[in-house]
Amino acid sequence: MNDRGALTSERVRGAAALGLLVVLVVGIPSALVVVGSAAEVHLTAPELKRLLLGPDDGRLFLAAVLGIAWLSWLLFALSVGLEIGASLRDMPTPRVPTLRTLQGNVSALVATAGLLFASTHNTGPAAVRPVAAIVQSALITSAPVVQAKPSRPALPTVEVQRHDTLWSIAERHLGSGQRFHEIVTLNLGVRQADGRALTGSHWIYPGWLLQLPADASHTERKPVPPDTYVVRPGDSLSQIAQHELGSAGLTHELYQVNEGHVMTGGGALTNPDVIRPGWTLKLPQAEAPMSSAPKVELHPLRPEVPDRSVTPPPLVVASPTPSTSFPPAPAPQLATGPTASSRVEQGVGLALGLVTATGLVHELRRRRRQQQRTRSVGTRIPMPEPAAAAAEQAAAALEAPVTVESARRALRELAANCAKQRRLLPEVLLVRLSPSSLSLQLLRDDLEVLPPFVHESAQVWRLEGAVVLNEGDDPYPALMTLGTDGPDMLLLNLEAVGSLAITDSVGGAVRALLADLAVGPFSTTAGLAFGEGFGELPSTLDPLRCRVLNHPEQAGKDIIARRQEALDGLGEAPARERHTSTEGLVPEIVITRDALELPDLVWTGVCHVAVAAKAGGAGASIVVEPSGEATLRPGDIQFVPQSLTSEGFDRVLELLAVSKREAQPATEAPRVAVARALPVVPATLLDLRDDVEAPPRLLVLGRVHVERADDSAAPHRRRRVSELVAYLALHPGATGSEIDEALWPGRRVEKSTRHPFISRARRWLGSNPDGELHLPIVADGGQYRLRPEVSCDWHDFVRFSQLGLDSGRPGASALSAALDLVRGRPFLGVDPATYTWAEADIQEMISAIVDVAHLLAQMRLEAGDFRGAQHAVARGLLAEPCSELLYRDAMKAAIAIGNVAELDRLSRRLRSEITLIDPDETFDDETIELLASRQHLLR
Repeated sequence: MNDRGALTSERVRGAAALGLLVVLVVGIPSALVVVGSAAEVHLTAPELKRLLLGPDDGRLFLAAVLGIAWLSWLLFALSVGLEIGASLRDMPTPRVPTLRTLQGNVSALVATAGLLFASTHNTGPAAVRPVAAIVQSALITSAPVVQAKPSRPALPTVEVQRHDTLWSIAERHLGSGQRFHEIVTLNLGVRQADGRALTGSHWIYPGWLLQLPADASHTERKPVPPDTYVVRPGDSLSQIAQHELGSAGLTHELYQVNEGHVMTGGGALTNPDVIRPGWTLKLPQAEAPMSSAPKVELHPLRPEVPDRSVTPPPLVVASPTPSTSFPPAPAPQLATGPTASSRVEQGVGLALGLVTATGLVHELRRRRRQQQRTRSVGTRIPMPEPAAAAAEQAAAALEAPVTVESARRALRELAANCAKQRRLLPEVLLVRLSPSSLSLQLLRDDLEVLPPFVHESAQVWRLEGAVVLNEGDDPYPALMTLGTDGPDMLLLNLEAVGSLAITDSVGGAVRALLADLAVGPFSTTAGLAFGEGFGELPSTLDPLRCRVLNHPEQAGKDIIARRQEALDGLGEAPARERHTSTEGLVPEIVITRDALELPDLVWTGVCHVAVAAKAGGAGASIVVEPSGEATLRPGDIQFVPQSLTSEGFDRVLELLAVSKREAQPATEAPRVAVARALPVVPATLLDLRDDVEAPPRLLVLGRVHVERADDSAAPHRRRRVSELVAYLALHPGATGSEIDEALWPGRRVEKSTRHPFISRARRWLGSNPDGELHLPIVADGGQYRLRPEVSCDWHDFVRFSQLGLDSGRPGASALSAALDLVRGRPFLGVDPATYTWAEADIQEMISAIVDVAHLLAQMRLEAGDFRGAQHAVARGLLAEPCSELLYRDAMKAAIAIGNVAELDRLSRRLRSEITLIDPDETFDDETIELLASRQHLLR
């Protein structure tokens, strides 16, 4: 059939589909209205009540039928609206879990109706194209992922660029978007370099190489080198850094490598705020984008050169016994070295993987909340020395593309869905955290995939869709971070291998694995048992989670005894059946230096890790080569292990040890101790002239904000320069190198990067009426500081507090004024990868706010102002919601007014806050004694 005949046929089908849509959307409700009126059935509350309570005349049944019909029509209309709305926005249609089948049919109907408005040229409505592409792809029978056959005839190919769709590629290279289905036919199921493949959905991704029909035309666009980016209208440097380099924080590096370069079409980059469409920017080599820069290149496919990137992982038939025989992973793309996106820089002595670093930071902050909960009035919690603090700051600066908490929620939702369907958990061997998603590699084929995952292959499940479950137990509590495979972070499920022996002649990988077992976020509930030779590490951990085995013989006997206990009563059933039950068996990980002769431990709830053993023997093994690469066997899974120097390991131990120490109680009276603990703050210069505009003001006691600065700056730029203003306000007299270490931890920053950034902040803050810059210019090597008229709410808090503490009881008004400045937890809501320098400042502010709130509450309790005491407590709890000291003050006020309900509410809330920090903790003795007075109130 020629093009004209095909177009006519498509328009006929489109007209029929459009007519059917009109009938369904308009005709059905019209018919229901007519039927309801004829039968005198009205779906109103009074009418339904009358039908339910009155005699049965048959109209109740008709009302039920009409109600179901109306509900069905509403769901259909909703699906039509979603489909048309998505097409108008050129976006994928949102999928409602309970309406998948209906949405699929509606999608096909709307797409077919869109054919009525399409043509063989590029003039058809853009709104119709994506919907047609989506549905036509969905109508093609989904095929399993297969390997590209080398015998396929040589065909032109096109590399997908950002914003491409199947329709737009067909329009550009085949002359008509309606020929997109030919591209689908050629590429369906062919695995791409990133491991994904074109399926029955419409999704294609930048960097994919798609085959085109033989008559495809060549593009006139020239290929763009993979390390460059062509500026488009509306682009900014920060947007380009976010999309191409993975973080807007790398804007300065992007500016640095292009500053002063003469661009194609004229002009040069001299101002980071001014870039022109058509300019070609060079991307920093150290932060190459996850996918290549936009380019389209057509070339013949050479079948004689096999492409390993399209080879899927071999599907190995699993053995009938739950042994350590597991399939090899897809051919890895090994990284050549540590990257900023996956490791903390070596310069601070700490080089952990992203997941382990995230776990370390979360554990330190959890422990500090515990220290704040039990801290005495007028004291400060211990903080690490500068070297260890710098290591923590570098770890906190890492940005996770897929957060650890999101991955945990996805696994919990999977477990919940398994429980609902009364089936075992999938036998997960590896978890891959990619820059944009999460995938599970299984020990054996499992085609019964459960939400929120979809099949990528028989042994790989990929996360797709939103995660709705936030709570529950971790279904795989023995996940250990291995390292990186290209952009992916790999986590090994120790329960799936039972025993693991690690051979590492240098020792860096062993130290990193030990750190991950200690603080890794995916194994926080697993018990740890250490053999001999692990130094101070066990003493830095929670004693309820960790124990020490004195002799290797004891370790072996203990493992066998615990294994037998886990299998007791199961008979011949596989041990994993108990593990995957809804009860959940929390495993214990036994760590020794040398290998032990042990029986099979797979899925027994007991795992053994030997960190100085030779490869071989039962279980799995990791061999770290001198080159820095490692292999997990069996399966020959290659990866780049995370590594930790001896100095870095000592700093991890120091951080954990300091966060475990309790603050020494104050020896002075509370009022004196609190006053002495307050820091010295710089003076503020106030200009009280009526005609003078108020200077900028920094707010940090809550969300960070700079008042009265230049609001014309873009929001993302305001956030970044606000961090510099906050740092200089809290650390006046900082040098350029100190600013570099604070705002770019672990990186080498040139003056050409720092100076433009400070200049932007200087322009943003402006100057006073006398023309003096609020951020003065300093010579090289000088100290940066804000002018004294730039105020800060924290400084005002300290001044009001000092005034109130020096004035005795009449100073309650000053303390109240200080607390009125508190809007929330200090530095609330900032990007976790920024303000990493502020941890010590935050803890100082929290301690001071809680102390002042406690003293003011005590004053008001003594004065009989119980409502005022509750107000003071509420302000303090904004900064630290788990301060048991403040809860006791609020309980005393509730007891004084005889409010039992309020006392119970405070008790429940405090218990909930404590549980968030440590489920095994309970109230202090003083709080328990206070709550005992509840019985007296009830008498």
